[in-house]
Amino acid sequence: MSTTAMHPLVRDLYKRAIIVGRDYPHPDGVEYVRRKWKEALRNPENCALIEGTSCDILSENERIIRKAVGRGRYVSDYFYHVISARFFFGLLRHSPGSCFVGRARNGRDHSTQKIQNNEATLRGGSGC
Repeated sequence: MSTTAMHPLVRDLYKRAIIVGRDYPHPDGVEYVRRKWKEALRNPENCALIEGTSCDILSENERIIRKAVGRGRYVSDYFYHVISARFFFGLLRHSPGSCFVGRARNGRDHSTQKIQNNEATLRGGSGC
């Protein structure tokens, strides 16, 4: 195990991932996210640094770290948007009087409901 300090950008990325992972739909929840991100951050294949202490090597390592953190932020933002969309469409699916039309989990098509609502709206009704 390495005793070097964690780069501040990597620490910030880990914190972002944990915050996003609070709502991750997995039976273990945030513990699962924490375990997976720790594995990813400790994996040397994700950020292969160059050995040495010269100025050129240190600046190249900084560039490599920033590039890896950028990829990690992309993944974190992606999961944030996926979790948000699942939450939003879950609210639409289960809210009474919702205009959300699509296939329900049981496979039934709600297109007839949409047509009836549109006809009621054209007649001056309160169709959704």
